[in-house]
Amino acid sequence: MVWETTGVVWCLLNEDRNVEHVYRIPYRQSMPASTFYDAVAACSKAGLESGALPVFVAYAESAGHCIYIREVTDEHVHYMDPWPGRSLLARHNNTFDVAAKRMDDSWKSWRVSRAEFERVAYAILVSAVVWCAVCDVESTSRFADIQASELFTFFHLTEVGRVPTEGGIRVEVEPGNWQESIQISFDLSPGAPRVESARPMNKEE
Repeated sequence: MVWETTGVVWCLLNEDRNVEHVYRIPYRQSMPASTFYDAVAACSKAGLESGALPVFVAYAESAGHCIYIREVTDEHVHYMDPWPGRSLLARHNNTFDVAAKRMDDSWKSWRVSRAEFERVAYAILVSAVVWCAVCDVESTSRFADIQASELFTFFHLTEVGRVPTEGGIRVEVEPGNWQESIQISFDLSPGAPRVESARPMNKEE
């Protein structure tokens, strides 16, 4: 259902890190370190940050970690590191001579230079919809096409209401069973309706 409504997650890879076993990732794209950095910056500028833009980094040749982007500039990356202590990219915590600097009094907020980031970052996971938009590729689906898909026919989804929103219209649907518990809403663009976003909701929550 997630793939039908919001699309798959795309994996962008820093080919300079030479990550093994990437053949197991069905949706991926490899690129040189400098291009990889620019891709992370473009995704950040597209509105992805923190938990929406995880970056996998190496702190040793056979060990990795996940950080979360807060801001990317031409010179540095500001990130959040969930590691309980000094960031694994701080000086003496990694084998790549990376010396992340603390941004403020928060122990989770750190910054590395572009060169350091390119040296250790090897993959990001990003919504395919966002990545397509960054690449100027049309990726949204017409609501009529989704209505004709197996998502609607298999679950016997039925439209139960439409609510105007600031950016278009919200369509609410229910499945053939468990209507008392489950509802799905689709946010559509104005004009020829295309799905901007979709979210399942549990009525009992």
